[in-house]
Amino acid sequence: MAVATGVFASRKHREQAVPERLGLAFWLLVLFFAFEYLRPQDMLPALAPFRIPLLLTAAMPLVWLLVADKRVLKDQLILLQVAFIGLVAVSVTWAVNHYWVFETFKVMVAYCVAATLPAAALLVSGRRLVAFFNCWIVIHVLLSLWAMTHEGRGTGGFLGDENDLSLTLNMALPYAYYLLQRPGQPFWRRLLYMAACATLAAGVVVSESRGGFLGLVAVLFGIIMFSRQRVRNLLIIGAFGLIGLAVVSQEYVAEMQTIADTEDSTRHDRLYSWRRGWEMFLDHPLLGVGASNYPWRVQEYEIRSHEYLPGSVRLHGGRVAHSLYFTVIPEFGLAGILLFSALSWLMFKRLRDVVRLELKQPALFAAAPELPLLARAMIVSMFGLFVSGAFISVLYYPHFWVLIGFTLGLTAAVSALTASAEKGGVFTKEEKGAVFRNTARRS
Repeated sequence: MAVATGVFASRKHREQAVPERLGLAFWLLVLFFAFEYLRPQDMLPALAPFRIPLLLTAAMPLVWLLVADKRVLKDQLILLQVAFIGLVAVSVTWAVNHYWVFETFKVMVAYCVAATLPAAALLVSGRRLVAFFNCWIVIHVLLSLWAMTHEGRGTGGFLGDENDLSLTLNMALPYAYYLLQRPGQPFWRRLLYMAACATLAAGVVVSESRGGFLGLVAVLFGIIMFSRQRVRNLLIIGAFGLIGLAVVSQEYVAEMQTIADTEDSTRHDRLYSWRRGWEMFLDHPLLGVGASNYPWRVQEYEIRSHEYLPGSVRLHGGRVAHSLYFTVIPEFGLAGILLFSALSWLMFKRLRDVVRLELKQPALFAAAPELPLLARAMIVSMFGLFVSGAFISVLYYPHFWVLIGFTLGLTAAVSALTASAEKGGVFTKEEKGAVFRNTARRS
C-alpha cells in the first residue's frame, strides 16, 4: 500500500505540474451537446440561419478521424451499435413506411459518428471526464431552470415534452451527486454540486411527470445501492425527501398518487398501446415491423382487435407506443431485443466491474478517484433511463447511444491507469479482471 501511495502521489504531482490540455476537439464535443440539448438556436432565432447544429454534426466525425484510436471500431459495444443501425437500415425491406426508416437511419448514424465515437475518443482521462461532466451538469441545470419558467417543458426537439425533460434530468442527476463525493474539493465546489442536485430534482418535480417521478425514485434507489455508506445515504435522501414533501404543492402530491390509480385514463391508454405492440411482435417475432413503423401499423391492429368499438374508441394511427421497450419489441422483434439487451448488459457489466475493481484495489484510484465515481453515476443514470423510459418512446433519442461513448471513454481511462500501475509494479496483470478484455488493446 505504501508503494502504491508513492507511485500515484508522484504521478499526481507531475499531472498538477503540467495539466493536461483539453484542446479544441474536446470543446467542440461539449458545444455539440450544448446545441443538441439546450437548442440555443430556438431561443435565439438569429442563430438559426447559421445551421450550427448541422455544422457540428458534420465536424465531429472529422474530429474523430483526426484524434481517435481506430481500434475502438473492433470493440463489442461499437460492433453491437453498428449491428443495430444495420437492422434499422435493412428493415426498409419489410416496413410499410420507408420514409421514416430512412429518417431513423440518419439519426442513428449521426448519433454514432457525431456523439458515441467522439465521446469514446476524447473522454479518456480523469481530467477530461470531470471537465466534460461538469459541463454536462451545467447544460442540464440550465435545462431545469428553463423548465421552471416554461411550465415544466424542455427546450424543444426531443426535450419538448414534460416526460422527456424529466427523464433527461434524472439521467444527469447522478453525475452531480457522485462528483460531489470527490475527495479534496473546496467547500464552494461541493455547494455547487449540491445546488445542481437540488435544481435537477426540482426540474423533475416542476415537470409533474409521473414517469419522471418513478425515474427519480429509481435514481435515488440506485445511489443508495451503489454507495459504500448505504445507511448514511438512505438517511440523507430520506431527510431531503421529507423536506421536498413539505415544500411541493398538494396538487403535485395528488398527481403522483394517481400512479397507483387503476382507473386512470392515461394508464389505460398506454396499456392499450402496448397490447397493440405486443400483437405486432407476435405477428412479426423475428425482425418486427420496421424502424419507426409502429405508428404506421398500430391502426390496423386496433381495427382487428376485440377492444375496438367504432365510434367510441379514438384510433391511434400516427402515435408512438409511449415506451422504450414497446418501441424495440414490435419494431425490431427478437433481433432488436437481443441487440438492445446485449448493449445494455455489456455497458452495465463494464461499469460494474470498474466499481468492483475500486473496492478490491482502492490504491489504484488514489490519483483518479473520479473514475469509479463516474462509473457509479453512469450505472445509476441507466436506472433513470430504463425506468422513466418504460413510459416514453426514447429509443431514437441520444440518451442510450451517448452512454455507449461515455462507457468506452471511462473504461479506456481505467485501462490506461491499470497499465501504468502494472509498470510501477503496484497492480498485477491478473488483477485487472474482465473489465478490460475489450479495451486493453486500446491503452
